[in-house]
Amino acid sequence: MDPLAFRLRNYAEVEPISGKPFSSKALRDCYARGAERFGWARRSLAPRQLRDEAGLLVGWGMGTATFPALMFQAQARAVIRNDGTGVMEIGAHDMGRAPGLRWPRSPPTRSGSTST
Repeated sequence: MDPLAFRLRNYAEVEPISGKPFSSKALRDCYARGAERFGWARRSLAPRQLRDEAGLLVGWGMGTATFPALMFQAQARAVIRNDGTGVMEIGAHDMGRAPGLRWPRSPPTRSGSTST
């Protein structure tokens, strides 16, 4: 079965465990835009048909992965001081960098290794 058709046939309209609708999910639109941009409908369905410039076989496939965005009640506090300065305190976590990455890192040495 076509991998894209398989995903669309098994597409979850609601969160499977709770049955609640997703607060934001544009996966169906992502599938459509990706298929259009990659020429999914125009690809050859016969195996072993696509090769790169070096003559190596290239396969067509797709994958989907999601990361749950768990949301919990939060608190925030803002303090405006008499001198016009202030402070804002929130509880949050940002996954902007790879977890466990130590920063700043030393630049790579000539041999390509790094020291931390």
